Amino acid sequence: MYEFTCSLKSALKPVSLGSIEGQLVLPVFDDAKLDGIAAELDARSKGTFAKALAALPLKGGACTPLETGGINVVALGLGKRDAFDEQQGMLAANALGAWLVANNTAAGRFDTVTLVPVQGREERSIWDMIGGISVASYDPSVRKEKDPGVKRVVVLGGKELENPVLAARVWGEARNYARWLNDGPANIVTPQFLAAEAQKIAKMAEHIELTARLDKAALEKDRWNLLLGVNQGSEREPVGICLTHYGKGKPIVLIGKAITFDTGGTNLKTGEWINEMRMDMSGAGLLLAVFRAWAALPADLRPKHTVHGIFVATENMLGGRAQLPQDVLVSRSGKTVEIDNTDAEGRLTLADAMDYGLEKKPALVLTVATLTGACMVALGVGQLVPAGLFANAAGQKYVGGMQLAASRVGERVWHLPSSEFGSLYPAMSKSSRADLKNTGDPKGGGASSAAAFLQAFAVKEHEGRHETPYLHLDIAGTMSQDKRGTGVGAKLLGEFLRNVEL
Repeated sequence: MYEFTCSLKSALKPVSLGSIEGQLVLPVFDDAKLDGIAAELDARSKGTFAKALAALPLKGGACTPLETGGINVVALGLGKRDAFDEQQGMLAANALGAWLVANNTAAGRFDTVTLVPVQGREERSIWDMIGGISVASYDPSVRKEKDPGVKRVVVLGGKELENPVLAARVWGEARNYARWLNDGPANIVTPQFLAAEAQKIAKMAEHIELTARLDKAALEKDRWNLLLGVNQGSEREPVGICLTHYGKGKPIVLIGKAITFDTGGTNLKTGEWINEMRMDMSGAGLLLAVFRAWAALPADLRPKHTVHGIFVATENMLGGRAQLPQDVLVSRSGKTVEIDNTDAEGRLTLADAMDYGLEKKPALVLTVATLTGACMVALGVGQLVPAGLFANAAGQKYVGGMQLAASRVGERVWHLPSSEFGSLYPAMSKSSRADLKNTGDPKGGGASSAAAFLQAFAVKEHEGRHETPYLHLDIAGTMSQDKRGTGVGAKLLGEFLRNVEL
């Protein structure tokens, strides 16, 4: 059985020396100014603790163990107080997580860590530190979290930190869940596996329901022809999923790309490009991680709006029945599409899913996909680079909210053009044989032209060409680090969808 496991527990206790359990983590700026619990420790040690701290290298991310009065302390350096920001806090927290895992050995094992929030940044510092511990505890060499010995996190603070502590633990777990899906081999994480995970999540909470599970026959009957074209070369059948988180008002549609392995099809990928293509389902992985987190959170930490989470999972394989360049398909929406390159398959599956999603009459459509190598070229690769953010004309009003959400959770997005220069990018997908082709200009602009292609499917032709507000996140660059999944994007989506005003 391949099951995701996460054993980290959390608790909130009053600020007191008597509340400390296990290893105490004390964040300290390089001025070594003491307050709160640190001042109590110094008083108890009759000043020797302050002297020991002052002698330490307290640069950002430095972790130094100390012992005072029988309490094991690790001083977490934050660097200069006036230069400290969200990014520095996140990097220090990641260093903490790595230190705790590396030093939690048989020679000095501890099950519990007590965290002291950074004064004036209590919520954000707890978010970062618990997140850092969660990320570090994930072992990329196996399909589960390894046991670093840290099983419980105690936070010293008042009741106002109750929700932040819970949210930090749940979203740290969500990110690891997305990584677990990414790291699973394609013979395990199949379309049917993703569908089964969706069914499990739907049973976790009453406010989440599996509202649709479409098998191949249902997809054929409903004319998902772009998806079915991608699936032609695969022995595994596709499956469509709609999970619904119930809230109030007009809904949001969230769509994740779910290509469980992408060979490129007839336009076969070469070299290293094919080695990470088990992770071409990362968009759907983030979607599932978000819904799994919502299942564990109270109403005030979830979106107030109804959210429909849609993905349609398939492989893109090479075979005797695989689609060919210059094939022309009629999409679910009725638009015809020329297949210019079978390796530009993700936008085809998303286009049919978007047309299905528009039937929910959403106030906003958001797609998340490992869509283009061009976005990787533009913005880089790894967990610290930004995801590409695109918007149609109606969706521009939500760009700022996505950027703000990214800054709040320590992730990054970068707004790139797609609809901003008239027909510039949409024209790149024009075809002489169909309404559209599934590629752009081979000389460049591939990320923008791919987003513009998708924007054509945010319009219902029979409804007077009304354009639904639409955002697209290209996560091709943020998907992996050192050939392993990052889970970057789960916290971003959770923060945006919780706070967006429609």
